[in-house]
Amino acid sequence: MKTQVWRESVQALEIRAAMIHGPSKYPIGVRRRFHLRQRNGTCVYPQNIHSEQLVRRRDQKEVVQWVEQELNPKHVGSSESDSSDQSSRSTNAEGESRS
Repeated sequence: MKTQVWRESVQALEIRAAMIHGPSKYPIGVRRRFHLRQRNGTCVYPQNIHSEQLVRRRDQKEVVQWVEQELNPKHVGSSESDSSDQSSRSTNAEGESRS
């Protein structure tokens, strides 16, 4: 019963992704919002036909905030490679570890 009430009270859903592209140390993000209708089952409709791309400098703070506050990463470093598994060791083409 509680699940039914919760499901019926949800009216919208936002999907977000944050990433670092190539050699850039600045994050970029994308988000898309959907509306949910609860009539004879759940139907999902996009708010817009486009996903919003967050690539401008002013968007960077928001994207960093998603990662730092909402996703709670296990490893936080001072640069984009500090918490990467590859920063402490590397592998050759055969997948053998080199230190």
